[in-house]
Amino acid sequence: MGLLTKKQILFHTIFTVIICALKIYQIIFVEGFFGNVFLTIFKKVGLLLVVYWAGILLLSIIKKKLVKR
Repeated sequence: MGLLTKKQILFHTIFTVIICALKIYQIIFVEGFFGNVFLTIFKKVGLLLVVYWAGILLLSIIKKKLVKR
């Protein structure tokens, strides 16, 4: 038994794509940027996705340990 089911992985992947698209739109058209746009997007979106997926991983590990008991 893995940490996430196929449905959960698919849901979170689709949600990740939506988050990325909205954040990129916000950076380019709302906030603006200085210097390299790709570096700015990579830093902001990358940090957001690392936090999101780390939270999912942490919650799935906790769930797995609680269900095991």
